[in-house]
Amino acid sequence: MIKTATILILITLVFAGAYALVTVALPEVIEGLTFKAVTGERIESVADRDFQRAYRIVSRHEGLFALTSVIPTFFILFTGFRKRERWAWWAILVTGLLAWGYRIGDSFSHGGYINFSLHIFGVVFLIAGLLLPVKEFFCKTESRSRSTE
Repeated sequence: MIKTATILILITLVFAGAYALVTVALPEVIEGLTFKAVTGERIESVADRDFQRAYRIVSRHEGLFALTSVIPTFFILFTGFRKRERWAWWAILVTGLLAWGYRIGDSFSHGGYINFSLHIFGVVFLIAGLLLPVKEFFCKTESRSRSTE
């Protein structure tokens, strides 16, 4: 189970990393969808070029912040999680739900259904990856109790 779970969470992290990189490199692609959902207009239709520039800068910062949660989670996945350490399971759960949960609520609240769908995809893979091995992390077995002593 742990191998399948690791693959599911790895898919989630690769997806999240790609999403974040697109937000950094091409903010008009991802954040442009948000702007259009909220205003009904394309960001390029705003006459104020300084506003457009500021919007892109903020979007890039958001993408970089997303990367700052994705990168350490790779390390958590391949160190603690694969060794069935509970702290790693909890760390992935908490950071994942905070990141994906915020974006799901945010995109749903303003009608950004494309972003909403992408975030649902991410959270489904994350939750599946965490629930598959839950017994291996939290049920006491003879072999687990021996390996932790």
